[in-house]
Amino acid sequence: AAGVDVIARAVKDGNRRELAVMAKLEALDKEGSAGGNAKIVKAVKDLIEELQAEAESDVRRLVPPTPLKTPTKGGAKEKPAGEKGGRRRCTAVVSAHLVAWVCARVVEEGRKGMLDGAALALVQAGCVSARAHEGMFAYTVEKGDLVLLEAMLKHVRDIPERDLVQALKLVLVDCKRSSMDAFVTHWAAAVPTQAVPDHDAVRRHLLDLILSSPKDHFLLTRALSRLTLKQTLRLLRYCQSLLKMHGVAPVLKLPKLRGARAPSLACVVEWTNALIDAHFSSLVLAKECHGLLKDLKKLTKAETDLARETVSMDGLLQHLIQRKPLPGNPVRPYTVDTLYL
Repeated sequence: AAGVDVIARAVKDGNRRELAVMAKLEALDKEGSAGGNAKIVKAVKDLIEELQAEAESDVRRLVPPTPLKTPTKGGAKEKPAGEKGGRRRCTAVVSAHLVAWVCARVVEEGRKGMLDGAALALVQAGCVSARAHEGMFAYTVEKGDLVLLEAMLKHVRDIPERDLVQALKLVLVDCKRSSMDAFVTHWAAAVPTQAVPDHDAVRRHLLDLILSSPKDHFLLTRALSRLTLKQTLRLLRYCQSLLKMHGVAPVLKLPKLRGARAPSLACVVEWTNALIDAHFSSLVLAKECHGLLKDLKKLTKAETDLARETVSMDGLLQHLIQRKPLPGNPVRPYTVDTLYL
């Protein structure tokens, strides 16, 4: 009963605080000034930071910190889970009404770009859904905001396949230099210890995020049919470079931004298949594509041969992954003769 009362009080306090925040946002919204928009962005960021701090405090109180061992030159050093490098930052739970209110005003024609900071904070907190807030992703692509696009590709898991293809067009062809420069500036400010990435590294990073997004093969194939042959060739060549990086004898190493991960081999194969299925006739009839298709065939054959040779090791690898003890020597068959006198 005491636990239920505590939860009930927490819910009431949360509702009361959110009503106060909504009243403040609506009052600032009526101002319609640049200063009011800046205050809306600050209010949303402050609310998210406050909710995250409360969630982390609750986690620390309910779950005792687990020391993590970080290897050092002198041996293993224990680090509390609450410190940097330990437990992930807790998610801020913001009501759907407040998120929808902010997203609706972000995409309004009269103030495009003025509330992008609030949108970025909500996306990074995991509060935005592509299907529940349909205009957000289209707005991001139309504006060419690569910082917001990167955040959505990282934190939004229900982006439709048609929107992924629109993002592909932006990154492959339509991206402006000013958008690239803005992303590089944002990245340099966020990670000052890392070397400033060039535009090619930014493009590869965004392509990797797009390729790694959840998708359905049939819907992806249908959406990819909207790409031109030039765009298809660019993406196929990038998939070819990823296949070489994942290959039997890797001959290519693509530099990555710090913390970025390349798409898995299965993901690259799925996109390659979808591209070929969507543009098979055009690829076969265009002579400039024949060399690329032959190279893809060689890469596929090498991977298939390797898989066929190593399939017998599946049981052994599973045994090692599960960390089971090695089997003992089998007992040889023997007989016991009993003599009755």
